Amino acid sequence: MARRLPFSDALSRVDARYWAMIAFLALVALAGGASRPDSLAQPLARVVALGYVALVVLMGWVEWRRIRRMGIVFAIIIACVLALALHLVPLPPGTWTGLAGRDFYAQAATVAGVEQPWRPLTLSPDRTWNALFSLSVPFAAAIGLATLDRQAQARLIWPIFLIIFASAVLGLAQISGGEASPLRWYAVTNTTSAVGLFANRNHSALFLACFFPLLALVAMRPVQAKSAVQVRLWLSAGVTLFMLLMVVLTGSRAGLMLTALAIIVAIVLIAPAVRQHLKSMRRRRTRLYLVGAVLMIVVALVGVVSIQQAVAVQRLRDFGLVDATRLTVWPISWDMTREFFPYGIGFGAFDPIYRRFEPFDTLSTSYINAVHNDYLQILLEGSVLGAIVLAFAIIWWAIQTLLIWRTSRDITYANLSRVGSAIVLLVLLASAVDYPARTPLIMTLLVIAACWMQLSAHGRGALRKLAR
Repeated sequence: MARRLPFSDALSRVDARYWAMIAFLALVALAGGASRPDSLAQPLARVVALGYVALVVLMGWVEWRRIRRMGIVFAIIIACVLALALHLVPLPPGTWTGLAGRDFYAQAATVAGVEQPWRPLTLSPDRTWNALFSLSVPFAAAIGLATLDRQAQARLIWPIFLIIFASAVLGLAQISGGEASPLRWYAVTNTTSAVGLFANRNHSALFLACFFPLLALVAMRPVQAKSAVQVRLWLSAGVTLFMLLMVVLTGSRAGLMLTALAIIVAIVLIAPAVRQHLKSMRRRRTRLYLVGAVLMIVVALVGVVSIQQAVAVQRLRDFGLVDATRLTVWPISWDMTREFFPYGIGFGAFDPIYRRFEPFDTLSTSYINAVHNDYLQILLEGSVLGAIVLAFAIIWWAIQTLLIWRTSRDITYANLSRVGSAIVLLVLLASAVDYPARTPLIMTLLVIAACWMQLSAHGRGALRKLAR
């Protein structure tokens, strides 16, 4: 008899805590798609986060045992907060001027004819404060998850599933409305792409790629009638083709690569259930299903390559995976990292500090606002502190992932934990050529995915193994 998945009763046993979390996710989805510090949506997302935390505290919903169960998530968030806070601590003039890379900026006081003031480690305090406040959103997500039991945390697959699908539908409406579509509510955005809930097409494509492992999980839900299995099969195939089309319409080259990986993960997840279903069918019908699947893949590939709006395919063919801008910025950023090592320039300070190092022959009407490699940017801005926090998070993810994928397939929550691991992997890979985790919506998704990774009984041992 098939085991009933823990999130299959999504509409039962819900309470105010679950619906409050869903409301928080919906509001973050509407206001959390931009990473620019000057976006008007940023303060809105943070007000929503702080209001949600206040509600949780006033209602007394948080339980310490659940916070302990999510200890690694809170530990990483707190480590990020402490790293940013240390960059804001004022230092005496003698100490500050002796730090690597500070002599150029120390000249400001000399030119102004004033004494050297006390200054924080960061070279752009306002942007570091902004980066610190941005952590209010993932912190609120973690607090919200701590109000839910394990089954309610697992049932969050449904609102996440619907939000990603809604972003795809919104992207289709944006393409239909043209470059001046009022459905693009961010001032700085990719006006020719299906960005959905985001301002950046790469972030949107990553978000859509996360849909495919979730779809595999939903498709594995057990049903009684055989006819329902067939309906679900065709419905899943149709949704897969639609989502694949929307990834193409984002115009993101990296998004295509991430989607290919996400589909492979989805196939690995669903393969045992498909194999079991095929065994119960007649051999002739099995062949028909296999031929149909191959034809669907061929049609999807032909459609992706031939569609007129396939900007992502064209850009991948013409320019490769990495464009010239990134190849220009990365060496300069590495030189900056070495100059300011081991203290860094301060979290969030890349934009104003890079302008001092930018070559004259690259100056234009547009400007570089990020390294487009979050690992290098964290090393540049946070230096040793940033590297330590990042390394700890990645090592934990790697150990947790090994434990999750080693468990047997009938372990409760195991497949959901694997989906969480896959989503984190997609974000980690995307961060090598972009900065998706700097948007509130992706940060929230990361926290939820990390929480799902800890739901599996075997997966909860990763922190103990990491401490050994």
